[in-house]
Amino acid sequence: MDEVALPLHGGCFCGGVRYRVAGAPLMAHVCHCHLCQKRSGSAFSVMVLVRTEDLTVEGALRTSRRTTGRGREVDDSACPDCGAYLLACAPSAAEYTTLRAGTLDDASWVNPIAQVWVESAIPWAVSRAFSTLTRKGSITTPWAKPGGRARRLFVSDGRDAASASAAGCPAPR
Repeated sequence: MDEVALPLHGGCFCGGVRYRVAGAPLMAHVCHCHLCQKRSGSAFSVMVLVRTEDLTVEGALRTSRRTTGRGREVDDSACPDCGAYLLACAPSAAEYTTLRAGTLDDASWVNPIAQVWVESAIPWAVSRAFSTLTRKGSITTPWAKPGGRARRLFVSDGRDAASASAAGCPAPR
């Protein structure tokens, strides 16, 4: 990721929900799942992983729980008025929250380092420029040698990016 001035600010389309991120983001990734495709109206969504303790949300959120194709429960939170999805959250990893990059006031610094759910990606949308996390949990990287072992991605607290890419929802304040 490029350098970014803190705090980060963002919110929904109508302004009814605003958020502030006080700490540095841990990573950004591209999600190619069908749900992200449908919700964004595009080929993928770009997500930014932050620590929940660094996030403050103002305004009411509409939250719904779903089960992913991998069996993980995730809470998705949106503005109840304009319907913009802001947060993706997993109760099993409540210390992290994933923000949709497009909801940031300034997302020009966001530079994804990985992509997930490539199995359901629209073929032209898969990038060879950054790492791919497969359904079986292995990560391939553009810098891994053919036949060699792929390097694992880690967020700044040392947790494996595959386990840290889920997120935990903060309570609105």
